[in-house]
Amino acid sequence: MDWEEYVSEIASDIVKEQSPKRLFQVRGKIYELLINCIPPKIVLKRLLFELLKSSLKSPWKASPKLGRKKCLKTD
Repeated sequence: MDWEEYVSEIASDIVKEQSPKRLFQVRGKIYELLINCIPPKIVLKRLLFELLKSSLKSPWKASPKLGRKKCLKTD
């Protein structure tokens, strides 16, 4: 598997489940890339690209309950 495909798989894993267990698995996969001499800056840029790409495919829907909160000025 190409490293770019592997990063795409990591992004897919992140989107599917956000949990401590998944974080541990993703950390291991990123570590595998680093020990295979893929520069960390390149890995993170590619991961960001993949995550942004997946967020554009299925954007979060705004919840009407959340709405905008007023900023309170505290002096």
